[in-house]
Formats: sequence, C-alpha cells, structure tokens
Amino acid sequence: MVSDKVKNCEVALRELLLSEFPDTYFSVNGYQEDSVCMETVQDGWQVYIGNRNNKDQLSTFSNIMEASFDMIRKLCCNEDKANNLINTFLEAILAEKTA
Repeated sequence: MVSDKVKNCEVALRELLLSEFPDTYFSVNGYQEDSVCMETVQDGWQVYIGNRNNKDQLSTFSNIMEASFDMIRKLCCNEDKANNLINTFLEAILAEKTA
C-alpha cells in the first residue's frame, strides 16, 4: 500500500516534470523506452534510463525524495537547472504539507 506522503511526492514530481519536459522524456511509473524512469521496488525506488529493455545508469534509493532528486538530475542538462528544479520540488512538497 502506497502512503499518502509517497503519493504526494509522486504527484508533485510528475507535475513539476510535466512543466519542464515532454512526457516522453520521463516516467514516474516504471519502464518507458528512451526515458528517465522511476520504479517502485520491494525495498525502495530505482531510477534509470530505459534503453532497449535495459535499465542503464541504475540507482537504487531507500526513500522517494532521494530518488526524485536523482531523476531530476538525470533529466537536466546542467547543475543549475537541476538545483532550481529540486528547490521548486521541495517548495511544492512543503506547500502540500501546510495546506
């Protein structure tokens, strides 16, 4: 069962990424060819590049926040943009908690 916190993070991440990238560039729901993907696994989350049914640049995380940060970094062309998007993501999560 997915907790409300995890669901809120997934929604905030998806909304942020959709505001910056075409949906063909990423998937927060598992494998998608030629995309940065995040997938829930038994002991956490995996972030990877989907490439010919392989998981390239695979990273595994025990919490969704770190997985989200990695996904943002993999999508961005430079560190400044990644940091700006991470800050925007964190602001969205904090706004959700205070709402």
